[in-house]
Amino acid sequence: SYAIGAAGSTGVTVGIAKFRPSNEAVTLQKVGLTLTNGTFAGASGAQDLVNVYLYNGSTLLGTAVFTGNATTATSTLSQTLNLPKDTDTLITIKADLADICTSCPGTEGDLVKIDVADFEGAGVSSGTTIRGGNSAGLSAVAGVRLFNTFPTVALVSLPSTAISGGKLM
Repeated sequence: SYAIGAAGSTGVTVGIAKFRPSNEAVTLQKVGLTLTNGTFAGASGAQDLVNVYLYNGSTLLGTAVFTGNATTATSTLSQTLNLPKDTDTLITIKADLADICTSCPGTEGDLVKIDVADFEGAGVSSGTTIRGGNSAGLSAVAGVRLFNTFPTVALVSLPSTAISGGKLM
């Protein structure tokens, strides 16, 4: 879902992709990513990203970097992932966001969206190379809107020397 991200933040979840092989189990080896966004500066949005990470649960599968004004990147997984037949497997896409300042690359207000463009793996039974695109809608993220900072509100308990029994937001 749509989120707000603070510039300079690391490990921000920007999307989740769902994989579900139907003919046989697949060992996933590569994931292609595409960067689509609404930028105010008219650039690709790659300047808003430092690194992109792919996770299955807490396991880091691989990384990707959108260089220059590139809108595509491929992650050759450092750890392959077994996708069981007829079972949903989720891959979380996280990113380190660029900082925003006079000489920093990030752009205030940019909407950063990273979707799965394609993938490659090997059939576990057949050994056949299996490639696919995002025609099935592996991900369709709402994106992260980049801001230099934004307010947060939290409920905290006051120390005993504060107003008796009070709460401060």
